[in-house]
Amino acid sequence: MRSNRRSVLIGLGTLTVGGGAAFGTGAFSSVEADRTVTVNTAGDNSALLTIEEGTSYDGVSLTNGDSGAVTIEFTELNENAITTFENAVDITNTGTQTVDVSVTDSPTDLTVTVNNGGSLGNGETANLSFTVDLSGESSDADGTITVEAN
Repeated sequence: MRSNRRSVLIGLGTLTVGGGAAFGTGAFSSVEADRTVTVNTAGDNSALLTIEEGTSYDGVSLTNGDSGAVTIEFTELNENAITTFENAVDITNTGTQTVDVSVTDSPTDLTVTVNNGGSLGNGETANLSFTVDLSGESSDADGTITVEAN
């Protein structure tokens, strides 16, 4: 068989297609791999968002838990009454970016209001006011609230 340019090109094309089919193209549809990830939290002194007791009321205390959650305790609640704590908790943005602060979840007998607007620049503080409704059948307002800063 005589070799010419056309035969050589056909032979190389066949080898290329055959090699791609035999060895694959290197593309894949999914990959699963285990990796180790370490997450560190900042202490309160270097946090980008600080949560502190409000300066306008002494009946509220904050406790930092082991899980990073903050426990808010109201010490002067009246049974069968609606009690309001104005500016009970201060949230300060110590980061460099503006954040929007909002309360997205709370128990039914507790109303939380974000004062001073929801958008905080560096060094700005929002206050949280709490209204606890014990006028119904409940004698305590135990529950979880979720404060988000985006």
